[in-house]
Amino acid sequence: MALYGQEFGGEIEGRMFPVMGPLTIFDPSAAPPPAHPTSGRGKAGKRRGCNFVRLEWYLGPRNGRHVEVQFQFTDPPMLRETGELEWDGMVVSLAPQETLGYRYADVVHQCLWRPSLPRTPFCESSF
Repeated sequence: MALYGQEFGGEIEGRMFPVMGPLTIFDPSAAPPPAHPTSGRGKAGKRRGCNFVRLEWYLGPRNGRHVEVQFQFTDPPMLRETGELEWDGMVVSLAPQETLGYRYADVVHQCLWRPSLPRTPFCESSF
């Protein structure tokens, strides 16, 4: 029951007090077969000084049938303060049209002295 409360609390906190602003994706390009991932660059504003835990990327609508897909940052790890953040290496296991059009992503953080993990809607296409 406590885990459910932490997840639900993180959903609410992430929507009411987001840690990140929306992600903007630049220069998406497809890798050669057989993998077909899309690589690109991105930019978003970090609003609060919380620690990154994970990013979850999904194919499909948020409130409908969807499946989680692999995502990774290829930039070297670094501590990121608040402000405008940029990534040169973002790779998602989708074709470019799916990466830009039929997906959503949430970013999860750990904030100091908070039992829940804020889950901020990070990017979302209009379906």
